[in-house]
Amino acid sequence: MTSKKIAYSTTLALFISASVVAEEVPVIELGVGSGSNLPNSTSYNPQVSSNSELMLIVQQLQDEVRTLRGQVEQQAYRLKQMESKQLDRYRDLDRRISASSSASLGATGTAAVAGGNASGVPSVTEEPSLEPNRPVLDDAKAYQDAYNLVKKDRNILKAIEAFNAFIKDYPTSPRLPNAYYWLGEIYVLNKNLEQASASFMEVVASFPKSHKAPDAAYKLGIVFDQLGDRKKSDEYIDLVINKYPDSSVVTRAKEFKLR
Repeated sequence: MTSKKIAYSTTLALFISASVVAEEVPVIELGVGSGSNLPNSTSYNPQVSSNSELMLIVQQLQDEVRTLRGQVEQQAYRLKQMESKQLDRYRDLDRRISASSSASLGATGTAAVAGGNASGVPSVTEEPSLEPNRPVLDDAKAYQDAYNLVKKDRNILKAIEAFNAFIKDYPTSPRLPNAYYWLGEIYVLNKNLEQASASFMEVVASFPKSHKAPDAAYKLGIVFDQLGDRKKSDEYIDLVINKYPDSSVVTRAKEFKLR
């Protein structure tokens, strides 16, 4: 065999070997093949991931805002209820004062009005004298001024001061039971239940024949119920029912007892 043939045969053999090796070695495409560990364009996108996180945060914030809005609405509703109850208390107090004024005006009659005009002192239309023959003009204006602080001015704190001053300055006044009673009503309105019970109790204990005694006893039943003393509450409600069966509050006392 000539040298040219040998060289040709050797070159051909090398070419065939290289082709076989090329067919046996797999071609690896980075970033595209399914076996690659690197993320490709379809499995990972930083832009999409960032947007998803932002949407999740926004959704969480919206949920928190809805929760806070609900809490605010609940607080606003409760505040409105408290204001409504307070207004009802003022109206109830005003109704009681007006009713008491009308009843007392009929009881005192023309004599009280004439006496007031003759002395130059405004007549008292709320509480008739327990002693018709006893002069009561010395305390008339002081009582009326205290009474007007509730009736007209709605100045609760000033009314408390005025009624306490009246009780101190006129300890023998026939209007004393009324002063204690309205002081108790004001304390209830101001949510001072302990002081309210003391004022109402003074009416029941010291002035049992006063027309305010059954009202004060009924109020004691309510106040002690609110203070959590059911035994004392029942005691004063029964007092109204048994001792003052003809009073204007006996029906309410019976209803309260059946609650």
